[in-house]
Amino acid sequence: MYSLSKTWLVQLLVVLFIFSVPFKDTIFETTTILLNVIFLYILLKRRELRFFVFDRALLLSLVLICLSMTSSNILGIGGIPGWEAQIEFFLRFMVLFYALVYFLEKKFFTLRFLIITIIICLGIHVLDGIYQYIFGIDFIKYRQLCPEKGRLTAGLASPNWFSLFLMVYIQVLVFLITFRERLKLNQRSLALVILFLAVGTFDIIYTGSRAAWVGLTVSLVFFACLNRYRVFTKKNTILFSVVLSIGILMCAMDGDVCHRFELLVSRDSSFIRTITWKFVLEKILKRPVFGYGIDSYRILAEGRPDIANAVHSVFLEIQLYLGIVGSLSFAFYFYVIIERLKRLYRESEVFSVYLAVFLGLAVIGLFDHSLLRSKLYLSIWTVFCAVVFAEEGEQVSIQRR
Repeated sequence: MYSLSKTWLVQLLVVLFIFSVPFKDTIFETTTILLNVIFLYILLKRRELRFFVFDRALLLSLVLICLSMTSSNILGIGGIPGWEAQIEFFLRFMVLFYALVYFLEKKFFTLRFLIITIIICLGIHVLDGIYQYIFGIDFIKYRQLCPEKGRLTAGLASPNWFSLFLMVYIQVLVFLITFRERLKLNQRSLALVILFLAVGTFDIIYTGSRAAWVGLTVSLVFFACLNRYRVFTKKNTILFSVVLSIGILMCAMDGDVCHRFELLVSRDSSFIRTITWKFVLEKILKRPVFGYGIDSYRILAEGRPDIANAVHSVFLEIQLYLGIVGSLSFAFYFYVIIERLKRLYRESEVFSVYLAVFLGLAVIGLFDHSLLRSKLYLSIWTVFCAVVFAEEGEQVSIQRR
């Protein structure tokens, strides 16, 4: 057993880490380092280095990713920023991932503790979003509405970042409502969850992020299909229909939101991103095997004011930076995750929850964000993977309480 002081310290750091992720500030950097240091210290002290091989396929996939990054940086044009990005990826994803899995399995904190922390953290940002809509400025960072047609950002720097967190938050709330009987939610808690679901839906609509709209829709459709007997009860059908109807009504009443929805269903949803993706594909074809190295887009895009300042696609970015070698390494990694999810299939509720989150992150990654450079997207992905690979018994026990 571990001392109460160590457990308390890890729990405090996890809370600070979750709350600081949206801001990518000094607290975020410090907690990431401290969690990694404490994890490695305990592992060395207790001589548990074999913990890294609890899943050999996973370890192999991560090693292959590291090797592909190294080869692409050696042969590429990313320079020092590319090597810095590789080190950050190693610390922020690989080491932190193993740290979170270890702390979960050794009961430094529970999955319930982690979920409650995430709900509280994102709930504050949801309220901040509606506050920003009403008063024109958020109460956390004092950011004004996004100049681009008044899109909500809350305390984050971009509406697309805010929508990423909102997508995850709405998913979690839908899961809570669907399994409220299993989780023994009382009427007061259920009413609070429904209220925050309505506010979160309002916020994500007014972020104007089409990638988040699509990612959330796809993930919840799959979740509903896998849990159709629970989702499509009379009460749930009425509840979700009301929320959806209000969302559609708000879109119809707001010209800017309606215009962004029209762009979504058109073939040219985002003109500048379409140009950017064509540019990236042209570059990929010229150097398909090892790519250009991490963070090389800034060099390739010099003198091109007509394209975006980032690739805006997780999968295109991997191919551009790491080539076919890196793409195959990540493909193997995603395969390992899917195989892990398949082990949970016997517990269909757990499987459907994690599959929905996985699909949501994958779909939104098709059109935005970065797995190699974005601290926000990478942090969410790290926490999600840690929960998936933590001891399955802990996950299932949460559902059976």
